Order: sequence, then C-alpha cells, then structure tokens
Amino acid sequence: MRLTLINIAILTSFSTFTSNIFANEVSQQTINTSDDIEVIKIRGTKFEKPLSELTGSVAVISERDIRRSVSTQMSDLFRNEPGVSVTGFSGVSQNISIRGMSGNRILMLQDGTRLADGYGANDINDFVGRSNFDLQDVKQIEVAKGAASSFFGAGALGGVVKITTKQASDYLPTQAHYLDANLLYNDVNSEFKQSITGAKRIASLPVMVKFSNWDGKEQQNSGNSRRPLDIAGQSARINTQWENDAGVLTFNGDWLEQETRNTSRRYSVPQFDGAWLVEDQQRLETQTSNSATITWQHTPETQWFDEYTAIGFWRETSNKYHSTQLLSRIFFNIQRRFRQLINDDSYEQQSAGVKIDLSKIVGNHEVLYGASYEQLEHERPKLDIRIENGSSTNITSEPFRAATTKIAGLYVSDDVTLNESFNVLVGVRYDNNKLSAKDGDFTDNDSSKLSASAKLTFDNGHGVKMYAGFNQGYRAAPYDKVYGNVPHYFALPPFELMPNPQLKEETSNSVDVGLSWQVGEVLISGSVFYNHYDDFIAVEDGVLRQSDGVLERRYVNIDEVNTYGAELKMNYQINDDISVFATSGWMKGEDSKSKEPIRNITPLELNLGTSYQWHDLLITANLYGQAKMSDVPRCSDSFNPTSVPCRGTDSWYVLDINAEYSLSNHLTFNLSVKNLLGETYTRYQDVAGSYGDRDSSQPDRNVSASFRYVF
Repeated sequence: MRLTLINIAILTSFSTFTSNIFANEVSQQTINTSDDIEVIKIRGTKFEKPLSELTGSVAVISERDIRRSVSTQMSDLFRNEPGVSVTGFSGVSQNISIRGMSGNRILMLQDGTRLADGYGANDINDFVGRSNFDLQDVKQIEVAKGAASSFFGAGALGGVVKITTKQASDYLPTQAHYLDANLLYNDVNSEFKQSITGAKRIASLPVMVKFSNWDGKEQQNSGNSRRPLDIAGQSARINTQWENDAGVLTFNGDWLEQETRNTSRRYSVPQFDGAWLVEDQQRLETQTSNSATITWQHTPETQWFDEYTAIGFWRETSNKYHSTQLLSRIFFNIQRRFRQLINDDSYEQQSAGVKIDLSKIVGNHEVLYGASYEQLEHERPKLDIRIENGSSTNITSEPFRAATTKIAGLYVSDDVTLNESFNVLVGVRYDNNKLSAKDGDFTDNDSSKLSASAKLTFDNGHGVKMYAGFNQGYRAAPYDKVYGNVPHYFALPPFELMPNPQLKEETSNSVDVGLSWQVGEVLISGSVFYNHYDDFIAVEDGVLRQSDGVLERRYVNIDEVNTYGAELKMNYQINDDISVFATSGWMKGEDSKSKEPIRNITPLELNLGTSYQWHDLLITANLYGQAKMSDVPRCSDSFNPTSVPCRGTDSWYVLDINAEYSLSNHLTFNLSVKNLLGETYTRYQDVAGSYGDRDSSQPDRNVSASFRYVF
C-alpha cells in the first residue's frame, strides 16, 4: 500500500466534507491547537510517572520540540542534549547512545511495550536500527540516562527510551471533531512529507486516524560522496478509547513501511576465485513494522489494589534486503566473463505479551507491583543465487539460527513520602530470560536476575532540590551473539564469528547524584554519575584454523567496564519574551582490564542558546559543539597485524536557528536552519570504533520547513 500526495488530498477533502456535515454539532466551539494536551489519566499508576521520578538524570523531547526543529528522523533529535546522541541518518540505520552504551543495551519502549531489537556487530546496529516509528505520532520521548531494570526489566542495562504517542483524547478535549494537515520539506535529504490527522467522537467514542507519506534521498555528507539512495515511506495509525466510571479501554494500531533503493557505482568485489568488477547493482531494502496494543485501566479500589493497568500487545518488525549484481572479469586479457549474484537477506522479529501493573496507597506509602510475560521470535534467513554459464547455484544459509526468547518478570516498589521535604523510592524486580534455538543442536541459554533500585529526593520548598539514586541493569545474552555463525571469508584477514551458547548476561550498577537550584528566574542543575558494567560482551580472537587459514572469533564476557562523568544545565528567563540556556556534559569510560577507552563515550559537549518571543513569532538559536576527541580505543587494521588507534575527531561548533510563526489561529509555519555558518565537521559518535578515512562528515548548511493547518 502506497499513500501518494493525491491520496492525501482525497483524504483531506473527504475529511473536510465530513467535518462540515457535523459542523452544527460543534458550532461556536473553538478549535484547540494548544500543545498543552489534556490526557485521560488514572491516578498514581506507574505509567503516569515520568522517568525523572523513577530514575536519575532524564532528557525529554516534547511534541513541540519535534515540530519546532522540523524533525523527521530520530537523528534530528538530541542535537544538544549531553550524554545522549543518535547515530546514523536518513537512508541508514539509526540508534540512540546513552552515556557510552548503545544498541540493544538500551531498552526502547513505545506506549509501554518493547520495540524490536537492532541488528549489528557489537551493538553498533549498522544493518538494522531502531527508528521504526513515525515522529509525527510522538507526543513525548523521555530518555533515562542509566540503568532501570528494577522498573522496566531485561534490556535496560544502560538506559531507557520511553516513547509516548498521541491519543484520540488528546485531540478532542472538548470538541466533537478535529482535522489537521501538515506539509514538511527537509533539504538535507530532499524529503517531502505529508501528514493528515483526523479525530471525531463516534457514538461518544473518540477515534483518531492518521496517515503520513514521504519521499526523499539519503542524507549527504559535506563532500556529497555518499551513494545515491531513494527513500519512500508511509505510515498509518488508529487509536480509540472507551471510558466509563470504572476505567478506560484504549486501542492503538500502527503500521509503517519504508523502501530504500540505490544503484551503486562500479567497484571491485572479492569472490571465491578472485576479484570481480561490479558493472551494475540494484539494491532494495524494505522496512516494515506493525503493532497492536490494548490497554485497560481500572479503579476498583479493593483491599489489594486501588487501580490496575493491563496491557496486551503484538508487534511484527521486518527488514528485507534484496540486491542484484552483474559482475565481470577478464581472463588472460582476452575473454570477458559475466556472473550474476542475487542476494536476499531478512531480519524478522515478532513479539507478543501481556503486562499488568497494580498500585495501592496505604498511608504515606504508594506500593506499585506487577508482572509481565513476553515471547519473541527471531529469524534472519539468507539466500544467495549465483548465475553463470547458463546455470544457477542456490546457497541457502541461516547465519543466525532461528530462536525464541521468553521473558517473565515480577516487580514491586514502594514510594514513601517521609515528610514535606524527603521522599524515598525503592524497588526490586526479578526477570527470567529463556533463549532456545529452533531445530538445532545448540543448547539453551537461560539467565535470571534480581535488580534493585533506591532513590532519595529532597525539596526544601525554597528552590533547592536534590536526589541520590542507585539503579541496577540487566541484559540477557542476545540471541545473535549466542547462536550467530557468520563467515567473513573475504575480509582481511578472513575470519568467522562462531556461536557461543555459554555467554552470560550483562549487569550494571548506576549511581546518579543531582542538585538543582532555583533563584528567581535562574535555574541551575547538575549531576554526576558512575556506571559499572560486569560481564560485558565483546569480540575475542580465537584460534587460526589450519585447514583454511580462517581466524575464529566469538563473543565472550569480559570482566568490567566503567563510565563516569558530569552534566550541567542553566536556564535564565530574562523576561516574558527572552530566555537563555546552556548545557554541558563530560564523560570517560574504559575497560578496567585492558584500560582501553570504550567506543561510545562522547567528548566534552557544550550548548549555548537563546529564545525570543515577539507576538506570534518565536525564534530560537543554538550554538553547540564537541571538543577534540583523541581518547579512543584501538582498531584492527586489515593491512597491519598489530592494532592501531581508532578514528578521533577535531573540535567543532555549529549554529542552528529555529523559527515558529502563527499566521492565524489555524495555520502555523516552522523554519529550521541547521549549520547556519556552513561548518565542515564530523561528530565523534558517527566514527567511534572505526578505522580509515571515509567521509562521515555532517551536511553543510541546510533548511527545513513545515506548514501545519488545523481546520
């Protein structure tokens, strides 16, 4: 299914016509275009608590932030948030890194349910990222900087990303219907995106439907040397809520599909019989995500609980790669031979599960407890076809054995109000993870973990707030590293990743201490943190096979990894129209045994900004950058048997300007100019752990704009 601009126009016309039919029902009512969305809430549930109350340092991106920065990609977010970065860009996989941890060491949740894993060596996720959701659907993204398994379970080793999407009730706080259309253009990747959102009360039920369609290119570097990619995608979402005196029943349905195509330039590739020249190559990647969630929030106020939230969910995510290559080679300087290669790689993950959360208020205690169960199915089949001299050879393989993961968890926490100034939150959770291969000779890989947390907060009522928190994290050994058997015979030197069913789980302990001070219109806050990781999973060289000269490698548990650092923020509201703000972050991290720096730490970061409101015009300016990064790990050099330092980066700074103007009560225009001064720079997170001189620079000056009309 493809939604074109014509489809959007037809939907807009139909929705407008429908709205006109029911206009008499809501005559004299004002359309609500405010971002201060009213939400149906059930008092005190865990899902209504912000991450800042459950953990330590938290970064928050709101719907307003997404709109004002004219963001369409996850990589557009957190440009100036210390300790949080996004690797990748449009056309390639994207993933969030938090204080040195990346990939599946970060738990990503959408409306309380787990997003699909990424896929990449050593959690770099260079094949499949985790950006399979539409930013136009997002109401808020919260990022917990540090472990949080005592509340969210397996996977929250280095942090949690909590995505909250828009609901029908958000658009219909008072009126009977709502309709808006949004047009967006981003010249960094020539993307043109159209979205339409409609909501209406049908038989007293609020129902929301949203469609988006986009076309664009791969984001280019400053040298315009990246391969040409064409990107086309579409998404749809439906939400409805049924409410009575007892509770609220909510249904969410999501669908997203994106295609990426490219034609590659001529280049040489190794084959089993020598080097061949690629004459022509066609590549298609299709990313699809489907999900359905049913949530029931109820307030019976029994002896055992005052309220509960039950969730049932299903999610299916797939990435399929199809490529066709025409190769040629000249033999004896006379005969030219041709070979055609067809490759089909798939990444598929299905998950389904249930969760129940209950709460009971007893005196000054709010006790939260619950249970969850989730089952995941993993498959990554591979098919290679070689056509030559009128015959074809099919090579079907399964480099990652199909597997099933079963995750069960139980948790309890107590939120205690000691007095007007002090509050204590303690929690403990037990998780059991069972991983088993399908139709194979591999043994099962099971693990379990008891995770604890404690947080003390202090508020003197006069502008001073403090907190000190301890959180534990847990990630079971991932199936691709347990059952993966991936040959790299054409690498230099050739190697093969071997399965390791004996891998143990990774665990972490995080300590975070923070202080904020409000003095008049000035707010200053800061935090220091320390994270300790045990049984960290990394790649280790094994034996060199004498039979074929291939080096065996496998994922193993190393002893310890430590990260530590500090963050500082300041905001000064000069008057009703002008404010200034600044953020800074510094961190270090190393393998305690080898003393090597870990790959994902970021250099010193600094952001300075100001905003100015004049009538209906809001202008925001941000100057941010990174210091020089030379504290890097060592990398393998294909042409040198000894390791060499990985890539570092020079210091840089860029200036971004965002503007928002309300042309009327219905029409809003947003403009964003990124890298206004046209600086050529490379972010460290884009080259961390790599070797070579490949151009990974960020784009030159680029402009994006959007129009949003509320009918």
